[in-house]
Amino acid sequence: MVKRIRRLVALTCGQSVPSIMAFMTRRAFLLLCSVLALASGKAVAAGGSEDWDIAQAPSAGPAAERPADFDAFWDGQMEALAKVPFDPQVETPDPQPVAGVHYGKFSLAVNDTQRVRGQMAWPDRAGKFPALIIFQWAGVYPLQQGTVTGNAQKGWLAVNVMAHDLLIDEPEAFYEEQKNGDLKDYGLIGRGDRETSYFRRMYLGARRVMDYVKSLPQWDGRTLVVHGTSQGGSQALVAAALTDGVTAVVVNVPALCDQNAPAAGRSAPYPYWTAKPPGDLDPAEIAEAANYYDVAHFAPRVKTPVLVSAGLRDQSCPPHGIAAMANALGGDKELVFLPGANHQGDGGTHEPYLRRMRVWLDALRDGRPVPPPQS
Repeated sequence: MVKRIRRLVALTCGQSVPSIMAFMTRRAFLLLCSVLALASGKAVAAGGSEDWDIAQAPSAGPAAERPADFDAFWDGQMEALAKVPFDPQVETPDPQPVAGVHYGKFSLAVNDTQRVRGQMAWPDRAGKFPALIIFQWAGVYPLQQGTVTGNAQKGWLAVNVMAHDLLIDEPEAFYEEQKNGDLKDYGLIGRGDRETSYFRRMYLGARRVMDYVKSLPQWDGRTLVVHGTSQGGSQALVAAALTDGVTAVVVNVPALCDQNAPAAGRSAPYPYWTAKPPGDLDPAEIAEAANYYDVAHFAPRVKTPVLVSAGLRDQSCPPHGIAAMANALGGDKELVFLPGANHQGDGGTHEPYLRRMRVWLDALRDGRPVPPPQS
C-alpha cells in the first residue's frame, strides 16, 4: 500500500533547474515518482545519450533478481566475522592536533591477514556522544583529519573509515604507487566470485567498525548514523543492512546499485563489473557474483530511515539504479532527485541534497525528529 507523503516541495537548484524532494513513508516513493513524471518529464542520465524517463521510477527494479541465498550468504559472513577477535590497535597523537577534540587512529582485524583502518574523534570533555560513521568515496588517497575533528567540534563521536587496508595518512606518493600498482582498478579485483571480490573485505570491514563503535565508552548508546557519498554511500547502506541498531542512513548518489543493469539495456554503476571487458573471466560468473554485492539487494534489510539522492545526469551512479534501490528499502526514506546533476555535482547541483543532509544530521545529533522539507 502506498502511504501518504507528509510534504512535497519543489526547490531551485543552481540556475533554474528544479530539484524535487519528498519526505516519505515506506512506499510513498511510488506516489512521489508519479508526481515527478508529470513535473519533470525526461532527464538525460548515464552516458549522456540515454534519456531516462523519470516516469519509470515507480517500477524501477534491479535487472537481476535477488539471489535466493543472499541473506544466508551474508549471515554466514557475519557469523564468521564474529569469530575473529577485534585486535584493536589505536594510536593517539601527543599533542592532539585540534584543541578541544580527542583524536586517534585505529585498525581492526577482519580476518587473519586483513584489517579495516580509520580515524575517530570526539569532544574532549566528559560525556557520551552520538556516533557518525563516515565512509569514503572511490579512489586511493589519504584520509583528512578534518573529516572527524570538524564533526567532533559539532558534538559527534565521529568515525571515518578507510576503504582500503592501507595506512590512512601516508604521503601522497604512497597512494599514487598503490593506485598504479596493486590497487589499479581495484573495483574489478576478484569480481568473478562472491568469495574473492575486493568489496568483500570492504563490506566486512564496515560491519566490524560498526560493532567497534558500539563498544566505545564514548558512544551514547542511542544514536548511530552512517553517512557517505558514492562508494561511501554504498558502504553506509551495507553497514546499515548488516548491523542492528542503526538510527539513520544519509547518503549521496550511492554506487553499486543495479550492478547487472547492462543486461536490461541500462548503464552500469561504478565499479562497472558487468560493463567492463571480462578478460579471462566468465561473464555469467561475473554477473552472478555481482548480485551479492548489489546495494539494491541489501536494501530490503535496511529498516531505518534513509536520506538518499540521485543525480539525473550521473554517469557513474545512474538514477535508475538508485531508484531501484530506494524502491527496495525496508523503511522510511527521503529521496532527493537532482535534475542537471552529474556525479560530482558541478555547478552546485548537489546543493539541495547537501541542505537536507545538514538538516538531517543536526536533528539526529540533537535527538530531534527530522523536519520535513520546507517550501
